[in-house]
Amino acid sequence: MVRPTLPLLLAPLALLAAAGCRAPDARTLLDDALERRGGRSVYESAGGAVRTERGELRGIPYEATLSFREPNQLRHSFRLAGIGPEITQVFDGRAAWQSMDGRTSRLDAADARVLRNRAMDETSFWMVGLDDPNLTTERLEPSTFRGREVESIRVHHWTGYARVLHFDPETGDLVGAEGNTWTPFGREYLETTYSGFETFDGLRLPTRIEVHSGEEVHSAADVVSWSIGALPDAAFRLDG
Repeated sequence: MVRPTLPLLLAPLALLAAAGCRAPDARTLLDDALERRGGRSVYESAGGAVRTERGELRGIPYEATLSFREPNQLRHSFRLAGIGPEITQVFDGRAAWQSMDGRTSRLDAADARVLRNRAMDETSFWMVGLDDPNLTTERLEPSTFRGREVESIRVHHWTGYARVLHFDPETGDLVGAEGNTWTPFGREYLETTYSGFETFDGLRLPTRIEVHSGEEVHSAADVVSWSIGALPDAAFRLDG
């Protein structure tokens, strides 16, 4: 199986809205960041998003389109330059599927876990209004992340999904996320940075995403477009 293009993307702010599962100072940080990035009503009404991007994965150019919807649905279509056909992977909230060369198959438990975690990462930008009692959060002391000052929160889900989220103190932008993540090669500790924030349909979203393992850059992507809005159920199904 081809490794997913970006194993980490924005860890889910949306799922952090469980008031009973976090300390008041964590809630204060999140609510403040939310307001400065577009406001709760804008995020709650968005419903879903589609992102197109171009980048490099371990030095190999690629193009990708990602569609995602609350609470954890993902459709990821990508093509590596000079390596095989386009591949589409879908996580419908319960099971994971892959389509390539007209053949559709259900992914095994290990690959489904990779895609499920990816889906939870991707739903961050509009799910901020969703209450999830399965999440716990902890406000951390101010620190630095890859050379910049940040305010941070640790989040954990009962499935084992865990991230540390880093916010810019001035803008409220989510500028980084880190943690162990499942990949086709096992668990890896990865750091993701987000930059070049612009406003799309009332939401502040990044236009540059990089994934690091130490000093090595696993992948780097430039966002071509964001489209914010409701997505049909069919977007998260594959024929076959």
